[in-house]
Amino acid sequence: MRAGKARRLLIEGTILRPLRLIPVDQDAPYLEEDRKFFGACSYDGYSTCLFKSMPEEGNSQARTRYLKYMHAKSHSQARELGASNDDISLDYRRGYIVYPKPDPDLPGHVHCAIMVWDRYGVKHILEDIGRYVQPGDHTDYLLANFLKANA
Repeated sequence: MRAGKARRLLIEGTILRPLRLIPVDQDAPYLEEDRKFFGACSYDGYSTCLFKSMPEEGNSQARTRYLKYMHAKSHSQARELGASNDDISLDYRRGYIVYPKPDPDLPGHVHCAIMVWDRYGVKHILEDIGRYVQPGDHTDYLLANFLKANA
């Protein structure tokens, strides 16, 4: 009970990416909580990783820009490499951007937070503060990987 209450207080004091239940490649509504998170990303310089390697097809100007900024590690670096604010906003709304530290560890989120942390070798922002996912969630993830590898 105490751990759950402590976790809620930590989450309330931390800006996490809003829960996204819509699959990658589909536009999600841009809500007030997205605006706050997106602003924090720009201000705090959260690390980013682009999840999808080539959302643009053909020889469009957007595709040419994307090829330049697709390896950026932050919003500001993406802009330095030629991305417009609209490019970054669209990539965010379509779920192409992964935020390894502040992506939520909530069930159903489009990017599995534990897999993201594992893939990019980072600790989650809540772990930096002292508490992240429930131990059972992490155990389930590790067990599933073990069983898949030994199948």
